[in-house]
Amino acid sequence: IWRAIQKHCKAKYGYAFVEQVNSADGSHQSDETESFWTAEVLKYFYLLFSPRWTFDLSEWVFNTEAHPLPIFRFPHVTDARE
Repeated sequence: IWRAIQKHCKAKYGYAFVEQVNSADGSHQSDETESFWTAEVLKYFYLLFSPRWTFDLSEWVFNTEAHPLPIFRFPHVTDARE
């Protein structure tokens, strides 16, 4: 995946998205970088290729934007009628 991004999306000053993925030469890059590139895509790569112990998935959950959120556990609540 990373090699394909380097080959087709690397631009002079960063990364661009490919406007026409069906083009023969693959050179139709946009003249912009989407904000989610660094905010989400690079985090996804980090999570995919980092060691399994980086995040304990029994303690953390990730939202759709790859933000880690702690799993809250509520103490056992007894019924007040008991």
